[in-house]
Amino acid sequence: MKKNNIKKWYEYKLLVVFLCIIFFPLGLYALWRNQFISKVWKIGGTIIIGFVITISINNDVKNDQYTKKERLYSKKKQELEIEDKKNISKEEIENPNQQILDQLTREIKFLNEKKFDGSIYRESLKSIEMEIILFNVWARVIEEAENTKDKEILKLSKQLKKKVKYIQVKEFPKMRKAYKDFVYQKLWLENIETKLRGKKSTILEFIGSIYVNNKMKQETQEALSQILRFLRFKRVNYKYASYDDEYTYYTLKTPKDHEIVNIIK
Repeated sequence: MKKNNIKKWYEYKLLVVFLCIIFFPLGLYALWRNQFISKVWKIGGTIIIGFVITISINNDVKNDQYTKKERLYSKKKQELEIEDKKNISKEEIENPNQQILDQLTREIKFLNEKKFDGSIYRESLKSIEMEIILFNVWARVIEEAENTKDKEILKLSKQLKKKVKYIQVKEFPKMRKAYKDFVYQKLWLENIETKLRGKKSTILEFIGSIYVNNKMKQETQEALSQILRFLRFKRVNYKYASYDDEYTYYTLKTPKDHEIVNIIK
């Protein structure tokens, strides 16, 4: 009988490094479970991760101090808002949808006056997420407008919807390409290559010897699933080598680029 020599998922060095980059809690666990990595490297890796966590905590403390000032300002603002509510205008009483109407008017005016420039959202992964949030804000405004029976609001919501659809069709392929480029920069040193496929760059492909392990494929997919869905990728391929004819892939049921969807409820 042949002895089973299949290694545990945490015995793959590249997998450990990859997890330390994209999800350090699991990466740290794998680092110390791996019997092929020396203790010196384990200690060094732990110190680096600890240093990153310390910086993050210090930033949180600074943010908390700033948040206290914000709370004081917010409290004063709430007091003023309460006072304002006592003096509700006649227009707002007659038209309870005035806020939606005003927001629709502002958004349409903004898009009419200035051509949308999505290049400002290509500076980092965080800025790509900001553009996703922007589209979600528009989707939420349109959704609220379509749930009313006000003729003027419905008319304006159609105008905004048409403009947002046009922008999304142009922007989502560019966002997916930018995301792939940022991921490539993070992973190429670990000999993991990333490619885009499909007419509208809807297929993301990871290529590397690390993906001989099925656990690694699953962990990567789970870690990235949310952002991949937000960017409306249709499929993710995991290959051991670029010439592989047989490979693992995950199909994603995501909206088409032109669809207006409120994804962040």
